[in-house]
Amino acid sequence: MKRPVVTDGKVKWRPTSAQIRSREVFVDGGRLKLNVVKLEFSVPLKNGQEQGWLLLTNTPTDAVGAAGGVVRLYLQR
Repeated sequence: MKRPVVTDGKVKWRPTSAQIRSREVFVDGGRLKLNVVKLEFSVPLKNGQEQGWLLLTNTPTDAVGAAGGVVRLYLQR
């Protein structure tokens, strides 16, 4: 996938490999079900920090490729 990286105030899209995991969580005393999508980039930033995204959604992520679809939707923002 390609991820946005801000350099000198400009956004550049850089290709990188990533791992995507998803899981259901319940919040508000178990009354609200959300899906968590965790995206971990395998290539650290230039300063050596690991980077990843943690996305919360009500979109189902149990089907094959659904978690990737959530990431694609987020990238369109």
